Amino acid sequence: MSGKLSFTFALIMIIISLAVSAKPLKADTASESVLSTKETTKSNVTTSLIEDLESTTEEETTTALSIESTTFVDTVKEENFTEPPSSFSSLENSMLEAVNLERAKVSKNNVVMCDYLNECARIRAEEIVETFSHVRPDGRTFNTVLTDNGVAFKNWGENVAKGQTSVADVMSDWMNSPGHRNNILSEQYDYTKFGFASKTVDGITYWVQIFISD
Repeated sequence: MSGKLSFTFALIMIIISLAVSAKPLKADTASESVLSTKETTKSNVTTSLIEDLESTTEEETTTALSIESTTFVDTVKEENFTEPPSSFSSLENSMLEAVNLERAKVSKNNVVMCDYLNECARIRAEEIVETFSHVRPDGRTFNTVLTDNGVAFKNWGENVAKGQTSVADVMSDWMNSPGHRNNILSEQYDYTKFGFASKTVDGITYWVQIFISD
């Protein structure tokens, strides 16, 4: 009888030891980032106003604004990209390459730059000098710049920023902000077309990216 008790006791101790040493698997979790409004002074300019990404349908708007600068190392490889059209400026080509570089890193197809989206972005660049927001100076949401110019689209997104001094600088800010990054990498929608513009006023550069799928 004592032998059975000893065996039972030993078995219980082994089970307890295994239970204590076993580590529970950590469940995968999903998180939402909410970026608070903040101001950061950098080399005579102030960048401000951060918003989190809002996923959209046709009736809604994908939004994201700028954050403070961080370092960006441009490692673009020419073989990753189709030769950009010569009609685009060197700055436009640089932004297109930077966007498609980031997309290539996550196996996304290149977006195509379009003159008519660049024109919409130029209008928005003028507007955010006056009102740094996704709401246009007349009170309408930014996507109305597309409908005003006869652009057909299914989904749309916009990134705006101010105060950065180069494509590398502003792309670093956008890629380090979840809302901007989601637009650039088409996390919610498979954007295929792209527009870009910038405008410098009183030494401050304003930046606009527009993405659409059709």
